[in-house]
Amino acid sequence: MASEQRARRYELRRIGLGAVVRAALLFGALLWICPALMLGGAAVSALRGLSGAVAGMRQVVVPLPVLTLPFDLTYDIPDISVDLVGQLGYDEQAGRIEALAGREGLVFGAVALGALLLGAGLFALPAVVFAAIYNTLAPVVGGVELELRER
Repeated sequence: MASEQRARRYELRRIGLGAVVRAALLFGALLWICPALMLGGAAVSALRGLSGAVAGMRQVVVPLPVLTLPFDLTYDIPDISVDLVGQLGYDEQAGRIEALAGREGLVFGAVALGALLLGAGLFALPAVVFAAIYNTLAPVVGGVELELRER
């Protein structure tokens, strides 16, 4: 009986779209987990830099030179402190940046999760399109034939 291995032939007529979506989302998420974490870290780093830049623009000090007049008269003019954010009308945007800088964990999680979902979706989209095209064409032109043997 062992020498009588009979091959069975099967034809794949349809691919389940639900299974394709689940598998593609899983593989896409696994492929995108490291890039998503890196994007989350980059967003937090950019937010820290932007927050520091805004803080630096709030206290801009313009040094003025010492004025020396004839007859050995020296007048030291005090430095001028300027709030560029307020002067340019960016108080509302600066407040939003400072609020986000206080929630770095939330920013990291939101960016990382968004990138992970986007990456998984971009991986799943071609898989679903391929499965739909295969399901449409398989009854017309014939599906993939598989030949299986028992061991």
